[in-house]
Parts: sequence; C-alpha cells; structure tokens
Amino acid sequence: MCCATWTLFNIWCWTIYQLYQEESNDQLFLVIDSLEQANPAQANELLAYMENIVDTKQKIKVVFTGNDSELLSMWSKYRVNKHFATISIDPSAARSGMQKLLDSRFESLPRLSRFSDHVKAEVAKVMTDGKYGLQYADRILQYLDSKGLERPAMRALGELPEDLPSFYNNVLATCSENLKEQERPSLKLIFAWIALAERPLTLEEVYSLLKLKLGKLIDLEAEIAGRCSSILDMSSTLIWEERIQKKQKKEVVKKDLNIEGSTDDGADKVKYRDKFQPDSSLLVHFQENTLHEYMRSGEVPNNTLQSSPLLSHVDIFTTCTEVLCSSEEPGALENADSRRTLQKYAANYWMAHFKGIIDIATSDKDYTISAPDEVVIRVVECFSHICSNQNDVVKKLLQHDAGTCYDDFCGGLPYFIKLWAQKALECSQNLLPEEVRLWAQRAAENPAEVLQPLARNHVIHWFTEIHEDTASRAFKLAWKAFATREIEVGHPPPEEEGQEDPGYWFYKENEAEANEARGGEEDDDDTSEEEEPNAYEQIAQLVPAFQDVEVGPSGHRAIGLALLSDWPVDALDSFNESLEICETDIDKFATLITRAKFLHDFTDEDEDAYDGVCKALALDRSGLDKKYDDLLHTALSVRATYEANHNMLEAAGKSLEDAMTVYSGDRGKTARDFSMLLRTLDKLGRHEDILAGIVTWGPIRLAVTSEDWDEVNWWYQKAAKQTGQEQVMMTTYELLVQELAPLEWASPTRYQYALGCRRSMGDMAKAKSLLYEILDADNCIDPATDAVSEEIPYLARRELAEIIYEEFLQATSSAQMCASLSEIECLATRKLGNAHLMGDTESNYLKRPEATILARMYRRFGPLDKFEETLTEAFNNCVASLNDENPWNDLDTLRELCNVLACLPGLQREAAIALSAQFYHLDKELVMKNLDLMARCNRNYERNDLTFGSDGEWEDTDDDDEAQDKDEDEDDHATDANLKHLDKVSTVRRKKCWIHPMIEFDDNDQFDTTGHRGVRCGGYCLDNPGYITSWNQTAMYHCVVCANCDWCETCYLKRVSNCGNSGGEKWRAYCGTGHEFIRGPAEGWMGIKDGKIEMKYEEPEEFREWLGRLQREKWPRAWEEFWKG
Repeated sequence: MCCATWTLFNIWCWTIYQLYQEESNDQLFLVIDSLEQANPAQANELLAYMENIVDTKQKIKVVFTGNDSELLSMWSKYRVNKHFATISIDPSAARSGMQKLLDSRFESLPRLSRFSDHVKAEVAKVMTDGKYGLQYADRILQYLDSKGLERPAMRALGELPEDLPSFYNNVLATCSENLKEQERPSLKLIFAWIALAERPLTLEEVYSLLKLKLGKLIDLEAEIAGRCSSILDMSSTLIWEERIQKKQKKEVVKKDLNIEGSTDDGADKVKYRDKFQPDSSLLVHFQENTLHEYMRSGEVPNNTLQSSPLLSHVDIFTTCTEVLCSSEEPGALENADSRRTLQKYAANYWMAHFKGIIDIATSDKDYTISAPDEVVIRVVECFSHICSNQNDVVKKLLQHDAGTCYDDFCGGLPYFIKLWAQKALECSQNLLPEEVRLWAQRAAENPAEVLQPLARNHVIHWFTEIHEDTASRAFKLAWKAFATREIEVGHPPPEEEGQEDPGYWFYKENEAEANEARGGEEDDDDTSEEEEPNAYEQIAQLVPAFQDVEVGPSGHRAIGLALLSDWPVDALDSFNESLEICETDIDKFATLITRAKFLHDFTDEDEDAYDGVCKALALDRSGLDKKYDDLLHTALSVRATYEANHNMLEAAGKSLEDAMTVYSGDRGKTARDFSMLLRTLDKLGRHEDILAGIVTWGPIRLAVTSEDWDEVNWWYQKAAKQTGQEQVMMTTYELLVQELAPLEWASPTRYQYALGCRRSMGDMAKAKSLLYEILDADNCIDPATDAVSEEIPYLARRELAEIIYEEFLQATSSAQMCASLSEIECLATRKLGNAHLMGDTESNYLKRPEATILARMYRRFGPLDKFEETLTEAFNNCVASLNDENPWNDLDTLRELCNVLACLPGLQREAAIALSAQFYHLDKELVMKNLDLMARCNRNYERNDLTFGSDGEWEDTDDDDEAQDKDEDEDDHATDANLKHLDKVSTVRRKKCWIHPMIEFDDNDQFDTTGHRGVRCGGYCLDNPGYITSWNQTAMYHCVVCANCDWCETCYLKRVSNCGNSGGEKWRAYCGTGHEFIRGPAEGWMGIKDGKIEMKYEEPEEFREWLGRLQREKWPRAWEEFWKG
C-alpha cells in the first residue's frame, strides 16, 4: 500500500511520461493485464495516456493481455491511428500460466506451502479443471491459505462459488456467522469506512472511529489474523521506517556530548521509543482491489456486514461533521482524543462524502431525490452545521490546510444543494430545528452562497496570523471558500442516452461528431476559461466583501504577509498602514518586527530595519505568549546582523546569544545565529569564549549545523590552537565520530577532524587514517541534510593526495617514492573513491581531484609520458567544463586550470589569467539562462501537491487541476503589474540571498563580478578578514599544490621574508615550504565584462576565444618546448 493517494495522472507523469521521451536512450515495455476488469473511468483515463504515446513518439511499447473487451476494441478502432496487432492464444497454452501461479503460491504462501503433496495436487486439479481466471484462482489460493489447516481448506475447496462476487459474499457470510452479536456492528462500521474512504485509513484512525461511534474497541489485529483473515489486511508504510530513523537521529542530535565521556541515556531512549510501533504507521485495507470494489458496489446482498454506499457515505459525512463541529474546550466532550485523530481526514474529505451522497441519491436524469426523508434531514442538518462554522470549523480546516474540500465544491453542486434544501423544507417541519430550517431557506434561495460564512471566518483567522506561512495559508483558504460564490447555480444538462458509459467519449469517430453532439460549436479555450486573479486582485475582492470584519492593525499586517512573496511594494504599504493605526504594544511589536524583517530581506534600508527592531525590543513584552517567540528571534537576528556589519561586535555577540536563548533547543532555527556568533567572537579574538560556546550550545553543532559548516569548524579549530586546547578538540571530535558512526553520519565529522589534525596540529598519520576511513565507508551521509554526500569523499580524496605528495617529497629512496606513487594511483579504487562521479552533481566536481599532484609526481619520478598523459587529461577536462552549460563550477575549474598550467613551464602568465578570472561571470547569458531554469524548477516544485507534512505523514492534497491551470501568462501578468509600482519604492527588490549578486547586472558596472563566492586567506591571519571576492580587496597568492590554500599579500610576504617561519603567531601549518604560488591578479589585469577579458594596453578578448587559443596554440607549443628540454 502506498502511504499517499497517488492519482493515475501523477503516476503517469512522474514515473513514465518524463522518462521515455523520443530523445531518450531508454525504452519501456508496458504490460497491462486484465484491463476489462478495471474501473471503467480509470481504464479510459489510462487509454488516453496510451494515445499520447503514439502522438508524442515516446519510447514505450504497450502490450494488453487478458480477455477481449468492448472498451478496448472500440478504443483501438476509433482512437488509435496506428496498427493494433492482436495475438490470440490457444486456451490450452494459456493454462500454463495457471500452473506457474500454482507453483508460485504453493511455495510462497506460508500455510499453503506446508500442505501435503496430496492436498496440493487436489487443489491444483480443481483450479485447472474449473477454468478459472488467474485473478480468481489467486484469490482462492489466498483464501485456502487463510484456513491454516488442510481439512478446513479441503472443505472450502469443495464449496467454491462460480465467480468473485459470489465468493466474496460467501466469505462475508462465513465471517458474520462466527461473530458475536456485539461484535458485528464494529466490523460493519470498519468495512463501510474502508470501502468508501477517500484514502486508506490508519490503524490509529480505525480505533479512534470505533471509540467515537461505538464507545468500545475490538482487537482489530486479532480479527485480521483470525476471522477477517480473508478480508482485511494491514500494511506497514514507508513512513514508519523513516520515523524510526528520524527518532534515532534526533536523539543523537539532541544529546549534548560530555567531553570527559559519553553516556548511554540517549541510546536507551531510542530503544524504549522503538519498542512499540505506533498505530499510525499501519494502513488497514481490503486484501484485494476486487474485494474493495465489491464492498463499494451498490448491490448489497443479504448479509449483515455490508452497508449500502448511500448509508455508508451518510455515516462518514455525519461523523466528519461531528468531528469538525465539536467543541475543543478542555473537558467539554468525551472522546476528544478520538476526534482529534480523525480531524485531518474529516477536514479534507467532508465535502467529498457530501458529494458522494448527492451522486448516489440524486437522479442525473430528472433530479429527483431517492433518499428517505430522515436521511435528507440528517444530511442537510450536518451540512448546515459545517457551513455555519459551528464551534470554529475553519480553525480545524486551517490547521490541516484542507483546501481540497473547497475544490470539491464544483460541477453543479450548488444546484443539488438547492434541491436537497428544498426537499428538507418539504419534510415535516418538526424534523428540522429552527436554525437549520432558516439555513435551508437561505440555501434554497442562493445555494452558491452557502460557504460564505466559512470564507468570512477564514478572513477573521487570516487577520490574526502573525507569520508569513500561516497568513498565506489562511488567505488561500479564505479565497478558495470565497470563490465558490461564482459557481453557476443552474442545473447541469441531463445525460444523453448512452452517455452513462464512462467511455462514451472514446467512441466518437472524430472531433466533428463530438462538436455536433455539443451543439456544433467548438469552445475556445482562451475565452471559455477566465484567468484566475492574482493575489493582489484576490485581496481587492475578498476584503471589501466582508465589511463587517474589522481589518485593524493585525489585518493590514496579515494582508502584507499574504502579498510579501509576489507584491513586496504593496506589502510594505500594508505594514506601514498597520503601524500607523497600532494602539497596543503587542500590535506595535508584531508590526515593527514584520516591517523590519521585510526591509532587511527585500531592501537596502538596513538602518531603518535596525531602528524598527530596536523600537520593538524596547516595548513592554510581558503580555506576549509563545507564538511571538519567532518574531522575537527575528528581531534579535536582524539587530545582530546590523551590529556585526557596522563593527558593533560586542553588541552583536550579545544579541546573538539572546537570539539563541529564544530557541535554545532548536538547532535548525539557530544555526545561522550560531555561525554568526562564532564569527563575531573570532573577530573579537575571544577564542576561550568560542570553546565555551561549543560546550554550552552542544558540540553536536560541529557536525549538524546547516549554516557555514566549514567555517564553524574552522573557527573552533583555530580557537583550540590559540588557547592550547588541541587535546580537548581531538577528544570532542572523537566522541562525535563515535556517536554518529552508527547512523553513517560520521564521515563529514571525520573530515573536519582530519583537517584539524593535519592543518592545526601537524598530525599527518592521524589525519591520513581518518581520511581513509571516509573513502572505505559503506556510505557518506551529511547529518545536516540527511542526504548522501558526494562532496566529502571527493574532498577526502584530494586531502589524502596532498598528504601522500608530502610523503613523496620527503622520501629518501626510490622504493618509498614508488610506494607513494602507487598509493595515490589507487585512491580511485577505494569504495567511495569515485563517489563524486556517481551522483546527480557530477558536473560540479573534477573527475580526478589529485590530477595535478599525480602529474607532478610523474614529472619527478617518471615515467614522463604519464606526466604528459595525466596533465593533458586534466587540461582537457578543464576546457570541457568551462565550455559546458553549467556556470556554477567555473570558479573551481579556473583554479584547477591554474594548477594545471603552472605544472608546465612557459604557461605561468596563462595560469595567472585563469586565476584572475575566478571572481567573474564568464558568460552572463548562460548564468541568466540557468537562473531562469532554477526559478521554473522551483515553481514546479512548489506546485507539487503530494507533499509530506512536518510530522512525516502524507498531506491530504489533491490540487492537480489547479496546478495545471496556472501558466506563464499569469506569471507575466503579475510581473508587469509589479513593474508599475517600482517608481514608488525604488529600493524594493527580490529577497536578499546568495543568488542576489548574480541577478543584478548593471550595464554601468565596470566588470561582471560574481560577488557570491570567494576565497579565504589560509596563511597567518588572526583577525579573520573574511572571504575575498574581488581583487580590489587584496592580491592573493594561490598555492598550485594544495587544494584550497590562498595567501593574502601580507601573509605571503611574511612567509617569504621568514622562509616560512613567520614572526607572527600562526595557527595552521600545512602548506609545504617548497610549494609554488601563482599571484592573482595577473599583471595588467582589469576584469571581465560581457564575457571579454580586459587587460591594460591590450584589446578586449572573448574569454572563450582566449581559452580556444590556449588549447589550439599555447598548450601544444608549451609541450614542444618541454620535450626539447
């Protein structure tokens, strides 16, 4: 069973359609068996996708197996413009499939496999002689297996019915006969719900249902293993296994490591929590889809365990009403826990079951209602309670983001609501409570307005939200409910003769016939569907519609939050309007911080943002509850960022400590605060406080922080070195590795541990051992993202190469040099040695990270032909990477190209030019093309409706049609409308982030610098100058041996003047004394503009032309000079 309800459309699009396009190298052979037994609507939908295979020339071959059917025959005759080959199989030959099925089930079914050979032979004879279909035979074999013993199985074998419906009827009758009278209602209730529920129910939901409806429980697990063994089954979902892993990892993350030693408390907690599997991890369902369809069928035989579909839908709908309309006050009602468990299902599917009742009980031809009066009264009363927002129904809908219930309000439903309301009014007046009677009168007069009370209350809830995500969700629900008023009330046209068949549309010979049946005119898609208004227009309609709802300061703030992502200028106007009318400190606090966060994220007005948060933090906060913690944390973070950027370091450190205290137990929310705090303390030279902070906030942050992970460890290692606490650092890393290893999380920490040993302490042996552990591990998972990391093994391989190269240089014999050479050649053969070539991000890495080091070793030790081969391969890889369609790997590739060129005499100037180009966009158009692709991918991802909630459970969303309706024209419309407002606030722009410098190309800028990534001085700097992102900051000396070692000019001059022994204090020493350096920028370098290299006293040259000339002329010439000696 799937843990989420996947539509056939989603399955087709995501697992088949995208993977086998005409240009694909792969081919799919799709076998569809027994289509004639499928649901007609689903079969027609599937056949429509089959047509698309032919039209789009996809690499898919389709084979239909099973009995011939009218549906398939008509489809192949009228809808497929391709030869449809039919192969008839002799019945005797087809019986071989039955024998294979018997052999398989005799081996796999646990009880049947233990039957004697005599009984198996009898079973095989009955199955073969009976001319049963494979599906029926398979179901019978499972039924015999459920009997457990041979004698009951043989009795059942002699009483086999003719077909599956008869068989299922007998199974239910047998189950009913074995039940006690008090047990029968429980199973009947469960069967009805499982048959007609919109998604599979969890075991926890089933138990809650029994408790709520009957006030007692049965041992459902025992029933499934016993009397219902031929009917029900339970399936473990993927969610449970994922939750177990997450719980184990959370226990590790939450536990603060003691440097003196570790405890087993966390492990005991994990073990205790894993002892009992929660009910929510199991789905209860019928054993077969055919049984499920049988239980949903309208033909109810004379048995006591099957309910009619109408009564089942009514029971589910009334239960949903009870769950949604019950009071949530403490102690108000019994069974509160059961109601809460069923809330999510009820919130999402109450409308679907209401539609199910109408579909069954209302004639499509003359619109008469066939339901009994008491059913009509009951349904209308429940529907009125929900639509009247009894006991704050919208709060529960918002809690579960249940927008799907409003999507179901379509397809002529208002007209049927009118019919049912009129029918209820025609019944005896004594049956309808007064408030329900008044509601029914209003519904009969204007059925399209029945959901407007819900829309009004959604607006009220929206106006109370203080966070962007919840405000946006509340607004979207309010709009969905509000938009239902536009649905036409007129009754849908009666179905034509023959149109009851769901496959009717397949049988039209051509579109002309279809148009003629519709009246002779073809609808114009551009005019028949109105464009959905954007968020700004939606708010302009929604807010005035409920003039009795006071907007106030909180309302204007919530409006701004809903506009924030797409209409930032108008959002700012709303925040300002809110601030002008604020009267209470709470409103001022919320609005000031929301506005300040907007200014900080979207504008350059950082000083105004800082003033805003300072005013907010100066207010009386004694009346704030926990829901304002996020705003408090935001205010402190904004203040700290401003203070850090304006050299108010002491104040920034205090603000960051306060921000972390707000969410002291949440490492995700405080990851950025933590990295900023360490950066600030490092700038202040407070290394002891860094070590104390690691202890206070938990050493586990060194492993799982999601912000500046490299830098956090870098600052920690530096602090340990400066304070003489290297042994404490090693112990901390050792404990982290031990703690993380069982979860395969240890490799990133091993890498940082190895860097500390090598670069800070000079312990090459320990570093080498740790790096080999990374390459020899079964897997490498990043604990910050819980995803497989290809980067860590890649970096470990490069770091190992550097260590081996230093050993090679220090070798005193040819044997030692040969051993080092052999060792570095074998790095790729390690278990994860080539992990970086196996992932989706292969293009972001060098194919052979140690290529230049290996080439230098070949040049020194030989053979020289290997030197040329290795270096040429690295050079060609660099050229190919710089010419590809991926601009994000250019910086690393340029640095590697510098290393390659520096290996060959005569190319030092070209090496310097390659190094100089690292801070520039080589091709702006390519960058913009990739950014556009990323934006479109992000939009597609956001429109993905099958998502998982924060609790790990599936989200009940089904907005496929809505997602399909949005197109690029809407995006263009919103963009054009936004441009009209740019003259109001010129400083408003897209949200600031790492991508921001890449999307603001100003023609007036002198050069196209990237600004989003730089290099850090790896020398003796103690004042943390930060990243160098421009040659205007300083010249840099790049080591062409080490992987990531650049020295600022000051540190390099110290190194040269003291022969590597600087007069200043150094905390890292790993760059060898004999290493070669290339200075950047190159002499005469000016920059790159519009893809052209500009040098003093030289004509601008296209970078690609420079690269091509290097490949065609200078590279071959350099080799000629090299071989000449």
